Amino acid sequence: MPKVASQQPPRVSHQRRTANRRQQQRRAASAATAAETTVDQTAPVEPTPTVAPDAVISSAPRSSSTIAARRAARAQASRHALAETPGPRVATMPRDVEYGFIRADLRRMLYTAGLILVIMVALLFVVDR
Repeated sequence: MPKVASQQPPRVSHQRRTANRRQQQRRAASAATAAETTVDQTAPVEPTPTVAPDAVISSAPRSSSTIAARRAARAQASRHALAETPGPRVATMPRDVEYGFIRADLRRMLYTAGLILVIMVALLFVVDR
């Protein structure tokens, strides 16, 4: 009968769980704020002095400079949001890559242990005489 791998969830550190919980709380708070904010759908949208003219959606074709400016503004806002995010940035890697690093480390430790053993045996013969 072949062995079947158990379907256990991956272990998550306390720090990661706390960060996930805080992120969910922020999302829930922003969703609640968005739900409270209502917009009258029947009223025409007119630009106000506080809104930049290029922020208003229009049916006119967009120029490449407008698109580039908006893309740069979004990138800057994204970098700003990343800078304010607490905690370290977590990078994930595939399991086979991680196991490759582990195998390389174990192989290096085995070579080191073998070298130490050979040196100890050599010293045993040298010191004994």
